[in-house]
Amino acid sequence: MKTLFLGAVIALLLGVQGAAAQDDKALTGFKVGAGFDFRAIQAKRSVSGWPSRVDERQGGAGYRAHVGYDVALGDGLLLGVEGGVGGGGKTLATRTAAGEYSLKPGFSYDASARVGIMPSTSVLLYGRAGYQWLKTTEKISFAGGGLAPLKHKETQSGILYGFGAEYAATNALSLRAEIDQASFGHGVKAAQVQLGGALRF
Repeated sequence: MKTLFLGAVIALLLGVQGAAAQDDKALTGFKVGAGFDFRAIQAKRSVSGWPSRVDERQGGAGYRAHVGYDVALGDGLLLGVEGGVGGGGKTLATRTAAGEYSLKPGFSYDASARVGIMPSTSVLLYGRAGYQWLKTTEKISFAGGGLAPLKHKETQSGILYGFGAEYAATNALSLRAEIDQASFGHGVKAAQVQLGGALRF
């Protein structure tokens, strides 16, 4: 996953060389955007009703849409706020002689701030920190059919943090690559590598 992210960052930063001749491009103002990602859910926890400790990780494709606002602080610094909603990822499952336990990720939403440096007015390297909420559905299906399945839906919350690179292709369009992680407590964590873009107004 980190290899994918580094490759995307290198591709974005190839635009730095041409940025000096295109200093009219901007990375500030109101924006709306979307992206696709690879996201992984990890669970290391004890679950009520399940005989063994869960220790599983599963990855899959996902998506995220966002809105935000960025402002330049001068001397190549940028500060922004952003809110997003997304979904995707594969169901995490483990099986034993007792039956099957599964954790299915649902919609997620987040609010965060980011701060970065701009080597030019077209390139931004930034860090992000905030909060994320993830809807999950846990299910235990017992072997033999003698017991009814147990099902539990929950919205988990935790600290979100990450870093990325963004490149202003035009005054209205920027492209970015980002890697994020979130820890929700109770042994559940999420990580994602995202490629996306934003339109600015």
